[in-house]
Amino acid sequence: MTKAILISGTENTGKTTAINNLYDYYTSKEGRKAKVLFKIPKRTDPKHPDISAILEYEVKDEKKLVVLISAGDSKGDIVNQKNNIVDELRKLSKVTTDVDYWIFTSRTRGANYSSAISIATALDHEYTEYPTLDAYYKKPSSRFIKYSLSKMNLINSLFIDNIISSEKL
Repeated sequence: MTKAILISGTENTGKTTAINNLYDYYTSKEGRKAKVLFKIPKRTDPKHPDISAILEYEVKDEKKLVVLISAGDSKGDIVNQKNNIVDELRKLSKVTTDVDYWIFTSRTRGANYSSAISIATALDHEYTEYPTLDAYYKKPSSRFIKYSLSKMNLINSLFIDNIISSEKL
């Protein structure tokens, strides 16, 4: 059964970092040792490039297919990346229902979020959303307080671990 995992958050909350960390984990020798079947890097920011990829790995002698999508922030970006992935899956003689996990990012509101939710619900009757914490936390008694980079990396690690542990290996 296909599962959709949506990593959501506002601007600069670690969504792309999370996808990149998952990609690194899945493809590393210490992780899943996944084979990259297809990859579209979109280098909007050279320090944190967006990634769309189809990965294949084995768990207990069973092959799993996972799709990672970190697209842009407009409604069309996530739809276009999904369409590119579906086209590539067809070329690989797969169909979208063969994908075990669709893991993608989205802003928390607006056209991008609506588009991501519609894709998630179309892939499966239920999906899991992992919201990141906002990069800025507003207290009623003070101005905006920015999270430190170490806190953001901790937050990313926690929900990445949550996603990985949900696979019930």
